[in-house]
Amino acid sequence: MDDVILTCLEEEEYNIMTVIAEGIKPVHGENSKIVYNFRTEKKVHLEEDEKGQVNFKDLDLVENVVAGQLLATKVQATEGQPGRTITNKLLEAKSGKDVDLVPGKNTELSSDGINIIATINGQVIFSNEKVNVEPIYEVKGDVDMHTGNILFLGTVIVKGNVEDGFSIKAAGDIEIRGSVGKCLLDAEGDVNIKHGVMGKLDGTIKAGGSVWAKFLEQVTVIADKNVFVQDGIMHCQVDATEKVICYGKRATIVGGRIRAGEIVNTKTLGSVSFTETIVEVGVDPKSRQRLFELDKEQNKNIEGLDKLTTNIGTLENQQKVKRNWTEEKKEMLGQMHVSRDELSARMNEVREEMDELKSYLRLLKSIGKTSVSKYVYSGVRIGIKDTYFDVKNEFKYVTFVLESSRIQVKKYEDIDLQEILGKWVR
Repeated sequence: MDDVILTCLEEEEYNIMTVIAEGIKPVHGENSKIVYNFRTEKKVHLEEDEKGQVNFKDLDLVENVVAGQLLATKVQATEGQPGRTITNKLLEAKSGKDVDLVPGKNTELSSDGINIIATINGQVIFSNEKVNVEPIYEVKGDVDMHTGNILFLGTVIVKGNVEDGFSIKAAGDIEIRGSVGKCLLDAEGDVNIKHGVMGKLDGTIKAGGSVWAKFLEQVTVIADKNVFVQDGIMHCQVDATEKVICYGKRATIVGGRIRAGEIVNTKTLGSVSFTETIVEVGVDPKSRQRLFELDKEQNKNIEGLDKLTTNIGTLENQQKVKRNWTEEKKEMLGQMHVSRDELSARMNEVREEMDELKSYLRLLKSIGKTSVSKYVYSGVRIGIKDTYFDVKNEFKYVTFVLESSRIQVKKYEDIDLQEILGKWVR
């Protein structure tokens, strides 16, 4: 740096540290790296709700992804910038090292080769430096405090039991190799339980397909297709769009309410102790339940409208005589008029939906039948469409059918279990 040296000499700046020669440090390139858009380490992740409370069953151990979701992105390595010594000699710079972006199972590289994308819905897993998406989530033991609740965009297989108070929600099937307690199982596909369910009056099983179990006790079951039970259905609320079949040696339906669109078939119906047992066939359970809910809502709406009408009348009388009339009451009267109009509109909507459901239920082609291959005990109530028959005396080997607007008791009509149950029949 000749100009600096010259200045120092001219100004006689001695014994002062002065930079008179300067090089350029080389800048090494940065290595390529992969940025993952998910948690590569599975750790418990708890969140507080609006009230500051934490649900210790929601551990968030499963990370769901959907087809087409971006899972990882490769940041390219950069070139190095060479430097110079103070005598202007070249100092080489190292370029960053590249890393391979290798897609794993059920993933693919984007066309530019820098992104990994999921090809299916499922659980994203980072293993052996690869990104995989698994369509099945497997629990090797029980669903309990170690696993927490499970929410999965695929099929869930549990090799143990599902303890009380836990839930499994799956976009595919749910398969339980053990037993189920007071839980929520909700699958878009089938629910298959190798052993039984002890719902303790608070368990719920929902299936977009069929439900299979060894036995059901004190549980609510809703299936878009069928419910197949080996031993017994005891004190349950069961809805199936197609069939409810109890097919084992001890096949019994006792207590509760069973509804099916087509068939209910069992060996024994009711009990010798006259346990109230309701079986309804020839109906769409979902539509019937919706009709029940709408009827309940409409009754509340009527009560609410009556109360509003009474309160409006009281305020309007006060307004006429100008007694105790204030701006606050004036505003209140206006709000009540708005509420009454909204409630009236909602009542009209409910009435229209109820009329549509009633018409649909009347037009259902499926009549339905209930068949019992051994005993039907007193205390059983049989419903077919809108007609009911209360069993007063014990029957054997019978099928209940609807003929000429009356429920008739016919000889037992056998069913082909092998055809209905297929590979599941035992």
